Amino acid sequence: MKYFRMSRRFPARGDGVFHDGKGGSLVQGFRMSPAPPAGAGVAQGRRGVLPQGAGRRALPEPAGLFQDSHHLFLLKTGHRLEPGFEPPFKVVLDPDIPNPQLPTFFESPAWIGTQAFYRDLLAAGIDNIEAVPVEMRDDARQRIFHDYLLLNIVGCVACADMEKSTVNSLGEGIDVIVRLVVDASRLGAFDLFVAAEDTDCMIVSERVARHLQACGYDDILFEELEQA
Repeated sequence: MKYFRMSRRFPARGDGVFHDGKGGSLVQGFRMSPAPPAGAGVAQGRRGVLPQGAGRRALPEPAGLFQDSHHLFLLKTGHRLEPGFEPPFKVVLDPDIPNPQLPTFFESPAWIGTQAFYRDLLAAGIDNIEAVPVEMRDDARQRIFHDYLLLNIVGCVACADMEKSTVNSLGEGIDVIVRLVVDASRLGAFDLFVAAEDTDCMIVSERVARHLQACGYDDILFEELEQA
């Protein structure tokens, strides 16, 4: 069975142009489907063209988040949330991004996805996620979004072949896997899980990847994993 690393696809600067992850080439005519929350980044005129008087910074840019609660709790561990983790999980949109484009899911400070995305995961038979309501504040526009959920994946598999994977070390005991190669003999227990060697690596089976692609998500990147 094939497995894929699933991550957020980031846009190039400007409306409607997204990187495809292959040498910096671009995917034209980007759309997000299902639609993002209302008001989540509004296109400015024609693609790449701003209304008269608007600055370049008005173009939609990828939204970023800052954690605003639960600072003493561990996140993205691949295990159940610790006792006492009470909703909502609070985050704040980066105020330095004037026209944030909200994605299907954020990867930092935790896996935070739209409710529609969570429903599609459930429809695919995924049952190892703890979903927690999220309160997302946009202080710059004085609005609050309740369309997102913290998606805590309960599934941690020591599956990386560290000798064949490409790893960057950020310090003692802190490794970031840039190119993940998995040991096929360790897979099969989950359709959605994280790699124990780097829990930023979210992995899905081919069945789930095809299901999500069929749902029409264009801001999710699926990278097929080499198996050793």
